[in-house]
Amino acid sequence: QAFVALHGLIPLRACSRGMAGKKKGESEGGFCIGCIRRCGGVTKKVWVACGRPSIHTFFLWSGLIFLVCGLSTVVGRDAAQQFFCTIRPQSEYGGMGCGNTSSKLIGCSKPSCYRYALNITYMEEAKKASSALFEKFIDATTDVNCNNVLSQAAVTSPVAAITQMKKVAGTALAVTQSCIDYHCGVLLNTLNNSDLVSSTGVCTDKYGMKDSTESKKCQCGPLLISDVFTVGELAVPTAAGTSTAMQAIHSLCGAAMISKMYAMCSWAGVYPIWCRGTTVTTTTGTVTNTTTTTRTVTKTITKTATVRRLENQEDWDLVAEVAEAGEPDAGVEDGQPAPGQEEFLRPAQAPGRSLQTDPTATATAAAAPSPAGLTNSDLQDYSVKDWSPCTCYQQCTPGVKTRVVECLTDLCKAPQPASREACICDHAAECQIDDRLIALLVIFFIQAFIALIIFLCYFRTLSHTEDDFIIMGFRKRIGGFFYKQLPPFMRIMVLAQLFQVVWLVLDVWIIGSAADPAGGYQSDCIASKDLRLVSIITSILWVVQVALGKCTKTYARKPDWLYAPERSSNAFPLKQLRMMFRCLGP
Repeated sequence: QAFVALHGLIPLRACSRGMAGKKKGESEGGFCIGCIRRCGGVTKKVWVACGRPSIHTFFLWSGLIFLVCGLSTVVGRDAAQQFFCTIRPQSEYGGMGCGNTSSKLIGCSKPSCYRYALNITYMEEAKKASSALFEKFIDATTDVNCNNVLSQAAVTSPVAAITQMKKVAGTALAVTQSCIDYHCGVLLNTLNNSDLVSSTGVCTDKYGMKDSTESKKCQCGPLLISDVFTVGELAVPTAAGTSTAMQAIHSLCGAAMISKMYAMCSWAGVYPIWCRGTTVTTTTGTVTNTTTTTRTVTKTITKTATVRRLENQEDWDLVAEVAEAGEPDAGVEDGQPAPGQEEFLRPAQAPGRSLQTDPTATATAAAAPSPAGLTNSDLQDYSVKDWSPCTCYQQCTPGVKTRVVECLTDLCKAPQPASREACICDHAAECQIDDRLIALLVIFFIQAFIALIIFLCYFRTLSHTEDDFIIMGFRKRIGGFFYKQLPPFMRIMVLAQLFQVVWLVLDVWIIGSAADPAGGYQSDCIASKDLRLVSIITSILWVVQVALGKCTKTYARKPDWLYAPERSSNAFPLKQLRMMFRCLGP
């Protein structure tokens, strides 16, 4: 009652009487009847103000419809982006192919072991600002030299990455310490995560990254028997190793990493190649799998342990077949449910940094003396080329884009433009619809704001008559502008909204369903249930809003001072377009 009283819908006296209770000497029945009458009066006035078909209620409900459409588009767009980020770009998984993405994805063409190690490290230690390696990750992804090292075809594993970083140390191509620290973390996850390696030869899939056919496969198992290491080179936990790879790991990642690798020598089922063996003999054994198929393999056995060293990928797969019926690695943490999608590819928050290739370039340019008689404004601008595509480890993660900034004269105008800038790589799904969703939700929120402004203007003049507009003050003139100009503008926005909604429906339902599932224009749009839901909601509510406008125009009367007669002089097609335009609302 207080809210309604503030808007003049009921007298304050009635409000205060209802709050004070019955009058002295008034019977209980009379008091109840009075309450019912007052409540009925309030209900009637609220209905007149908000529910009964009229000009002002049309704009109220239109504003609410547009607001619901805008909010549903915001929620659906975010969910669709997260879904598209789980679609793998590799062609063998039905993606568009690593060479066809809009961004440069360093990890896209790498073996699955390296890709999964990068993804797990990002999820566990770099995804959030509070994560242990977050700052290292941001600095590493914006390090151009680091990206150049990782982009080399020879870098196919975390070990190869560390080895190459060691080779370029001390040169102009040297990577930053953040790059080294982060990729040492990638190597640690490679050797420590039960999704990648296991002492039994059977791995888990708690991150949901693997296909059903490889859910128990240890993608990084072959790394333990790689020939980049020397047999038995870790005789003690503090050994530096003899191979180039082990020495690089010891130099860049430290003794703690070597101790971790040495600890793997105690595994009972899998014996890494760098572990010590006293006597090496060759023997032939027979292993029978669960399908009673007998396969003969040659393997090397050490006399000091009841384990065997795996010599090749075939041996590794055979161990996995035999151990598949057993328990998974005891190192798997309980109580960690596997996500349904590749959570590591959720959209990341932009670091928001502007970076220079040479941090001292700007300071040097600013400090350099200008030629005699010339000021900074008199100097020539730097020559700036276009930005390169965003370079990231995987889709939907932070990265860096670069451009060439050069001075074609002896001295150029300070400050020097940035030659590096942080960015976010786009998803690799065949559904480029995000820009249109942003345009659509902007239209919805503008329409909602305009409709609610018009509602307040009309609601304010419910009790006004023609006499109140004989003398026009400044406030009435401002209100008149909103009365006359905003409704046509809102109808224009409805037409723009129709174009966007129809385009959305075509992309999601028509083109998406007709496209080749293996790849094609907008072929992934229909796969997103959130995008389908957004298209349905916006389409239905657009029709409801237009129908509401048609009914209001038919049954509600516009105030006389806003009446504008039809012009009969309009010829074809202007007359028809004007008629269609007027059908969209009062």
